[in-house]
Amino acid sequence: NCSSDGIHIASNDNIIKNNTILRCENGITVFNSSNNTIEANAELNNSYGIFLDGSRNNTIVRNNASLNQADGIYFLNSESNICNESLASYNEGNGIHVKGSSYNAFDNNSVRNNSKNGFYLTESNANNLTRTTAFNNDYGIYLRYSENNSISESEAANNQYGIRAYKSSNNIFNRNHLYDNDDEPGTGMYIESGQDNRIQGNNASDNRDNGIFIMNSENNIIQDNQANNNNEVGIRLSGINNNVVINNSAHLNVIGIAFFDANDNIIGGNRAESNWKGISLEGGSNNTIIENILQINAAGIILLDSMNNKIEDNNVSDSIEGVSLYRSSYNEIQNNNISQNWIGLSLNRSIDNSIAVNVYDRNTVGIALNMSTNNTIENRTFINN
Repeated sequence: NCSSDGIHIASNDNIIKNNTILRCENGITVFNSSNNTIEANAELNNSYGIFLDGSRNNTIVRNNASLNQADGIYFLNSESNICNESLASYNEGNGIHVKGSSYNAFDNNSVRNNSKNGFYLTESNANNLTRTTAFNNDYGIYLRYSENNSISESEAANNQYGIRAYKSSNNIFNRNHLYDNDDEPGTGMYIESGQDNRIQGNNASDNRDNGIFIMNSENNIIQDNQANNNNEVGIRLSGINNNVVINNSAHLNVIGIAFFDANDNIIGGNRAESNWKGISLEGGSNNTIIENILQINAAGIILLDSMNNKIEDNNVSDSIEGVSLYRSSYNEIQNNNISQNWIGLSLNRSIDNSIAVNVYDRNTVGIALNMSTNNTIENRTFINN
């Protein structure tokens, strides 16, 4: 027991190894210091387990920073440090907390069962997180006001959000596995009010609500992700502009890929199977839906209250309705292969759409129009409808 720090370092080039520090103010504090190694220590039941303040080029490896009253490991205004192979669990704050800190590298750390976030970056830029495991926290990995960070090859389960980013831009989220996030709201990845992020190669499946949810964000790339078997939406985008959503798979969700109030986006090369809706666009304009494969959905592509969109070169098959427009006007639907659906193309209360050069093959009904006027249908091919 101690009323101050267990170990306080205010100098350089020290090695702190194989210690157990219990019930102190901070377990280990590194203050304005460089080139220290903190290895294989246990920092338990302190305020902070390990606290770096204004320090750089230190190495933290194989520590157990758990059961602390605040954060397990806390970096404040610290740069170019390494933190590897450490455990931060059952802390009353965050597992690992990085604030105002940049150019740090974190590899193969485990953040579990913390009362707040597993890994929390705030106002921190250009950090590299790899192979983090984040289980049973509030948020697994949380970025806030942080830019140019890389989050890769990490695993997050049983959190409210596997990964959440708020007002954070130019980050890379790559090859993460985000599953079984089942505490309300239960979403694999949630990006809010961010821009120029790259979300690529992630598996966001088997979550309570959404696999990937992007809200009020611009100029993001969502590519090569899997978002399957989520209870609501595989990939959900709301209030977004100028995003690219390409080459993703979204199967066995209520909605595979859903857009709400979305403008000027490209949705291309995606595959959505066995959903209630494959691709859904509600309240959007100037979007391009191109070269997607939609199979075995109740509705392959559905537009509601949407104008001036392009639906081109898609393959839509084995659904109740292949392509459906509800109260949607001035859209272009062309060069699609619409086959083996109950209704190939359905227009309801939709006007002034241009429909051309589509192939309708073996649908029960090729085209159905209900209370829809001034639409142009030309250069179509009907086969065995």
